[in-house]
Amino acid sequence: MINIKPVNKFQQNYALKEDLHLLTNLSNKKIAIVANTCWNIYNFRTNIISRLLELNAKVYIIAPIDETIQFLSKLENVTIVPLNNLKRNSSNPFSELALFNELYKKYKKINPDFILHYTIKPNIYGSVAAGLMKIKSASVVTGLGYTFIHKAWMKKIVSKMYKFAFGFNDYVIFENQDDRLLFIESEISSSLKSISVKGCGVNLNHFKTEVNRLDRDGLEFIFVGRLLYDKGIVEYIESAKYLINKYPDVKFTVLGLLDEENPSHVSREKLLTWIKSNAIQYYSETKDVRPFLEKADCIVLPSYREGLPKVIIESMAMSLPVITTDTAGCRETVEENYNGFLVPPKNTEKLIEAMEKFINLSQGARFKMGQRSLQKVNSEFKDTTIANDILSIVAHAFV
Repeated sequence: MINIKPVNKFQQNYALKEDLHLLTNLSNKKIAIVANTCWNIYNFRTNIISRLLELNAKVYIIAPIDETIQFLSKLENVTIVPLNNLKRNSSNPFSELALFNELYKKYKKINPDFILHYTIKPNIYGSVAAGLMKIKSASVVTGLGYTFIHKAWMKKIVSKMYKFAFGFNDYVIFENQDDRLLFIESEISSSLKSISVKGCGVNLNHFKTEVNRLDRDGLEFIFVGRLLYDKGIVEYIESAKYLINKYPDVKFTVLGLLDEENPSHVSREKLLTWIKSNAIQYYSETKDVRPFLEKADCIVLPSYREGLPKVIIESMAMSLPVITTDTAGCRETVEENYNGFLVPPKNTEKLIEAMEKFINLSQGARFKMGQRSLQKVNSEFKDTTIANDILSIVAHAFV
């Protein structure tokens, strides 16, 4: 059993939250943030960017350009550096070499003081490139993805690549404790440089609700996420098909896009059969998830594994109870019978039991669960808290 207590002075200080005064070390530092899409950075890292700008740091975003560039480009004192050779699903060695060379050249030109790497390819190739140039860096592991869940042979290869790349990092940051322990136990990452934080955080000024769920009729469950088998969408649909016959007034909503680039994606034909079953109300996409969450009474995410699901903490911020799986990332959002229920992954029967248990709660009991979700997110998952946690880690590299 791995000892998860702090193992060195840095982790002791970090665990005791004594490091915020060190954030002044980041003033006038050039900090680069690298990911596989600008969308990833815009949706999940703006809290870190905002905090860096408050600390008078110079921020560089290095990622392939997409539609979110219109928002990122409006940020003052942020430099956008396009990546041209990052292809998410490519395993062509020439493409991978082109990406490594591009990262190396861009790092050499920018000469940042510290680099935060997100997503698999930046974590691997970016960490090595930074290490060769003696640039301080960290890899942030936001989840293990399809490769670790399904493909044993690819998992071995990626694990070896991670282990090699992490040797160049100052720190390896995980978004849940389970992934951290897995990497330590598998000897992919050293316990001395491995730290876990609680996801990417949520903006409580943006995700909030004035809706009083005590004053309305009906009950609505909602699933929000890409339509991937690994997200537990099949278990949710099968549960809806069963429960709609028993509780015809209960609504089951699905909000999520098809992701046909992901090997775990649901086919268009399968989605059509689900819609025709009349068990669910389906919405493909939205620019703002908040109106959907306001209409709902409970978020359901039966995922097989997560980093730390942002959609759950967004829902908790809007006072929703949670039903999710007792697995990495997901379990950190729920206290059983307090703000929701945990079920085993890949288990439709247990999911039905949990959803039916929620249906049979009094309206007052559901309301209390939602209030406890809000309290929990307020104490553990605020975006400002997470930004300070991550940047205190970065600041230690300059001690």
